[in-house]
Amino acid sequence: MLAAGLLGSLALPSAGEMNGGKLVTLGMGLRAGSAILFLLGVGESVQCFFAENTCGAAARLFGGALGYGTGIIYDIATAATGAEDVYGRHSSSRAAHANPVAGTITTREGSVIAKLA
Repeated sequence: MLAAGLLGSLALPSAGEMNGGKLVTLGMGLRAGSAILFLLGVGESVQCFFAENTCGAAARLFGGALGYGTGIIYDIATAATGAEDVYGRHSSSRAAHANPVAGTITTREGSVIAKLA
């Protein structure tokens, strides 16, 4: 169950951008690199524990955890742009937009459909 949660945290924060067609995102790459850094820190801390000397494993552990969290936050924050990309491309170009200041209703391309009275 722990493995499923960790694998889910690697891919699921990128779901919005994956929906927009980006299979690999910056946040996903950051999480993958940070997970490797964290695992290197775990390995080093185990070696230091058995060798009974001090080492720099804490920096790797902290850096890996910080980078992983940053990757999650980045992908969640940019998920809306991925969804906008896909729905913006596939939406109808006939969508109308009212402009009350100009008194018109226009299409996305800017052609006037109607004038408001």
